[in-house]
Formats: sequence, C-alpha cells, structure tokens
Amino acid sequence: MIFDKEMQKALEADGEYLRQMTGEDHGPYFIDDDSEDCWNCGGEGFVSECIDGCCEDAESGCDLCTRRCDICNPAPAPSSTTGEAA
Repeated sequence: MIFDKEMQKALEADGEYLRQMTGEDHGPYFIDDDSEDCWNCGGEGFVSECIDGCCEDAESGCDLCTRRCDICNPAPAPSSTTGEAA
C-alpha cells in the first residue's frame, strides 16, 4: 500500500508521539514497493502455514495450507451492492 507524502508524515508524527509516550518504537513501517520484498511472504504474494509431519512437503507448502498474503496481496473488498468480492 502506498501512502501519499502527507499521510506518511502524519503517520510518522503519530509514531513519534507514541514513542515519546511509551518509550517504545511504534513505527510506522512502510514497505517500499520498488526495492523491498514483503516482510510476510518475501514478495511471493502468498504464505504457507504447513505443519511438519502433517503435510507432504512442509518446507514449500501445500494447497491446503497456502493462502494469500494479507500484507501485499489482500483479498478484494466486498462489493457494496452484492456483498461478494470484487
């Protein structure tokens, strides 16, 4: 997701305010779509949550345990008229 510069500055200000209040880093953490892969899926667009011993190949994933990445490949929003995905 790409935010415009004004939104990025507002999010950075919020993160700085939270850091001052709590002493902990609260971001924001922007994914640079041009140079970095997604932290969740490595840029593949999907993640596999296979359990070793339950799936044939837990290393590479299986069809039953693979789902789209919520960070860089989120599900389309439901249509407001039909309630189905667009």
